[in-house]
Order: sequence, then C-alpha cells, then structure tokens
Amino acid sequence: METNIEGQEVLLPGVLLELHRSEMTGIVTIQDKQRTLRLYLKGGDIVCGEGMDKDRQLVEQIASQKGLTRKQVEKLERLRQKDPRSFGKILIGQRLISESGWRKFQEIKVRALLAAALKMDSPDVTVRKSELAVLPINFIQGSTIPLLLQTIRRMKSTAHFQRIFQGPHAVPAPTRDARSLKAFIPLNASEETILSFIDGQKTIEETVKGADLEPPIAYRSLYVLLSFGFVRILSQKGEKLFHYQGIIHLYLGLLNIVATRFRKEMGKRFDNVFGKCKSELTGQSKALLHDLNLSGQNHQATVDNISKRFASQPKGVDQRLILYTSFNKLLYLLLLRMKKGLGRNVAEKTIMEMMRMLVEVQKHRTDRETINYVMANLQDYLKQMTS
Repeated sequence: METNIEGQEVLLPGVLLELHRSEMTGIVTIQDKQRTLRLYLKGGDIVCGEGMDKDRQLVEQIASQKGLTRKQVEKLERLRQKDPRSFGKILIGQRLISESGWRKFQEIKVRALLAAALKMDSPDVTVRKSELAVLPINFIQGSTIPLLLQTIRRMKSTAHFQRIFQGPHAVPAPTRDARSLKAFIPLNASEETILSFIDGQKTIEETVKGADLEPPIAYRSLYVLLSFGFVRILSQKGEKLFHYQGIIHLYLGLLNIVATRFRKEMGKRFDNVFGKCKSELTGQSKALLHDLNLSGQNHQATVDNISKRFASQPKGVDQRLILYTSFNKLLYLLLLRMKKGLGRNVAEKTIMEMMRMLVEVQKHRTDRETINYVMANLQDYLKQMTS
C-alpha cells in the first residue's frame, strides 16, 4: 500500500519516527523539483538509501588509493551503472574495499541523503510498504532514532530549520509527552537548555536569547525538540488557528460516524437524541457546541463557526484541552444513549469504527499527541461500554 504525504508541514523526522514505531518494511520516497531520494526501511529502521551520486566519488577515491588505471576505473563505472545494488559485493570481491569499509561508506551515504532530504522545502513524501530488493551487504546497522539525532546535530546550516518555525515571533510550547520522552530520546546539553526555557509564553526570539546559545545551535536544538515531539509551535497570538481547526475536523469526523450509526437505526429520531445530549453540556462546552448541527450542514462552515467561538472564549493554560474536553463530553453522552437505546453491541461497533478512522488519519498527520489522546479516550469508552 502506498501513502502520499504532500508538503513538509508533515516533518520528515516525524514520518520516519512513526514508521520506526510501526516497524514498517518498505520505501520512503522524498521528492522536490530538483531530485528524488529514497530511504529503505526494514523493521522500522533505515538500512539503505539511494538518490545521491556518492558511489562515483568512492570509485575515484579507490582509484587514487589503489593506483588504478583509467581503463580499470572505466570498467568499474560500467559495472556500477549496470548493477548499482551489487556494486559493493563486486568491490569487496575484488579486494578493493573491505566489508567494514563498504558498510561505513553506506552509513556516510545515508547520512548525506537524510541531511539533503531534511533541507528540502515542502517535498512530496511517499511511503510504500514492500519487501526490499536490496542485498544485505548494503545495509547499515543501528536504529533510526540515533541516526536522525546525529544527522540533525551535525548539520551546520539552520536556514531550513528556521523555515519551519514561521519566524522569531512564534511561540514554542512543551507537549504533554515532553517529560516522558526524555527516557527514550537522549537530549544533549543545548537541547536540554532550550527545553528548560520553553513555557508556551516566550517567543522563539526570547527563548534563544534567554538560553544564551548561538542562533545556529539554538535553532538546531529547537528543530530536534519539535521533530521528536517535545514541543509544538504556537503563533504570535497563541495557538495556530489551523491547529485548532485540525482538532475540530477530527472530532466532527468521529461525531459523524456516531450520527450515521444512529440514523441507520432510528432515522430522524436521532435529531431529538442529539439535542438532548447538547442540552446536558455545561460551561465552555455548551458555549462552543450548543448549536452544532450534524444534518448535512457545510463541514468547513461548522469548523469556522466553532473556531471563531472558541477564539472568543476565556483562555486557559492548555487551549487544546478545552476543545478535547468539550467534544469528548458530547461523544460520551451520545455513546451512553446509544448503549441504552440501541444496545451495547451497536455502541461497541461504533467505537471500533471511530478507532479505525483514527488509525487511517494517523498515517497523514503529525499531530500524534491529539491522535493518541483521542485514541486513549475511545479505548476507555470501549471498556466502559463492555462493563
């Protein structure tokens, strides 16, 4: 199966980390107008890469070290072009390079390729599950996480990192997972320093100044924190509108699954059930969702209306929590009525359908925190339905 992810609002490190967690075997293609790069994954780890002409440079290096004639070099070039994936086996067989030397070269090539991919401006990323037609001699050793960390930390230019942050007036904020992630992702001193200054209030400019780090080091550290899920980026005025809207879109999709199931079983009587559930909401939840309509209303118009209403509400420490809580209350009330009126089996099947939707959505989004939060709630609802 092939999945296309257009534009690097989806951070490439985030995509690779998701594939690492799912232990995928297949090919990730990263493409812009200038070049096409491919990373080969086995069991979630990057094992090989193609798309940069590093092998030709290796031939020239070997020729210089071994004193090869021009004729010998040309023969090697023909062999490389005819079967590039067997080229390492040929070089080792001719004792022109050791197996350890070839693997070291493969690692250098993968790092260079990964660095080039990270510098691309909004590339198209395609993920395809498949068995790998690559000889094991071409595989590098190690895990994706240290490979990503080391590659990013060695990159000297930070212009491509700064593009991600929408300018110095954007506001970084720690995620819910920031503390627990430290057990799995070893941060260096500069990354720890930057993270300690991030509070969801100070701008990137203020954070960099307060941390007293050189801008290239600070932006590189911030990029690591963003890529590995330690922080998220808010706008100058607070949380980005599109991020709020993404959460609203997601919950509307879940609510529509519930509404479809209800209508299949009881037709127009669902409107009465839905109205009663909304009437049980209180506080900010009631203010946000009191006039929500799931009867064929324009989806984007609904998102826009809730977004505007949400922007006018009193601001809390974690703005997303208000959205999460409001929609979760409504979902839970609907599921309780579904269990009571249509039976436990129908409620369980509906929750399972919502969970399947989340799994599909997760393939195309980097907002893993929201996906995980919603999934955990659905799993909890499923347990309650069966009790």
